[in-house]
Amino acid sequence: MANAVRVKGYRETMQALHKVNRGVEKSWRDAFKKAAEPIAASARQKLGRYSGASISTIGPKVSVSGVFVTQRARKVTGLRADFGALQMTQALIPALDEHENDVVRGVERSFDDLAKSAGF
Repeated sequence: MANAVRVKGYRETMQALHKVNRGVEKSWRDAFKKAAEPIAASARQKLGRYSGASISTIGPKVSVSGVFVTQRARKVTGLRADFGALQMTQALIPALDEHENDVVRGVERSFDDLAKSAGF
């Protein structure tokens, strides 16, 4: 694997890309967000069976420390005190398990596109 590029750590990768070109960093963030979208869609579908769930507020978020699928709804006190745990165990974690390979392929595709645009 003489032609392989090894990356260790999301933060280190984003810092290195920022040093090279800020536009590349933004395109990577967009690619990571796109790679996480299948997880968010699957989580929305899984939570749709619970009445009162705000499924439209589930989506991918990219930050300096990583890519996350989050629930952006404000906290509401109600009859389900366990809803946060329910979201994790019944929707978000199973959705990640289902689409883990898709996320890996999306990130690899982003690396390939970056290498092609740089002329490698």
